[in-house]
Amino acid sequence: MNYKKVLYLGCVTDFFYAFWNFLAEPDVTTIDGIYFSFTRGVPGYLPFPFTAWTVPFTLFFIYFSVVNVAVQFIYRYLLLCWKITLNKLIFLSLVAFGAIAVISYCMFFAYYLMTRTVDDMYYAHLLIGTDWMVNGKIPYFGAIPVAAFVNGFYISYPIVFVSYMIVIFCGISLFRKIKATENLLHIDMKKYQRQITVVMTVEAILPIITVVFPILLDCTTILLKINFTWAGKITFLLSSFAPVINPLVKLMVISCYRKRIKSLLPFHSYFTSPSVAPNHFNSFPDSKRLSIDVRPQTAAA
Repeated sequence: MNYKKVLYLGCVTDFFYAFWNFLAEPDVTTIDGIYFSFTRGVPGYLPFPFTAWTVPFTLFFIYFSVVNVAVQFIYRYLLLCWKITLNKLIFLSLVAFGAIAVISYCMFFAYYLMTRTVDDMYYAHLLIGTDWMVNGKIPYFGAIPVAAFVNGFYISYPIVFVSYMIVIFCGISLFRKIKATENLLHIDMKKYQRQITVVMTVEAILPIITVVFPILLDCTTILLKINFTWAGKITFLLSSFAPVINPLVKLMVISCYRKRIKSLLPFHSYFTSPSVAPNHFNSFPDSKRLSIDVRPQTAAA
């Protein structure tokens, strides 16, 4: 079974998502109908107007990670349940379709930033006296009125809803298929399928915590006009974990990755021991020839 496309898609997405968080991880809040963002990446607070522009890019990575999960489940569903292997063109077309849907939502933010008539500092007075001030001063920030992107919810909600309906349908179908054919599979294939199942399950559940929950939290503060001072902090922390946990799960669960990492560890030799095993040169009963094969026996993964 070839799952390279699925694994590569997740790895590439996580890499760029992690790199973006490294540069411009946003911390957000909503005050009086204005969506504020502050960058918490390694470079620190980005100057005007760059902070505001980090919002659409961050949203792209967040929602694209949800779409990727749906694409991965579709690929495995077709492969196992229908014996259909998607070629690169069709696979990339599915990814591109999801990306276009996400970009169409992000364009609400980009369009406002390209056509706005007031700059970010126009809304600075709303931050005076809040916990967002640093040493009595207002740091660099981005400000986007909620009214500028509220219609985008008609796109963002279906993206999340449809993606998880696909995940649920494909997940149930895959579970039933694997359960029905489990006794027919070789033990190595069982382990392989189990590893892929664990990885994809984590990739399906993780966005619920790191994407769906923050989205619902943002929507609550925006639609109900309630300012939770801790909401942005939770969103910031949860979104920071997503691009880190996925690769770690792959490295720990998939045996070939795990064994490779163990072989690179400096103390790997302490987990190996020589084994002595007789090996007949041929199968003739009168053969007296034996060879002693001394090979390092790697500890079971």
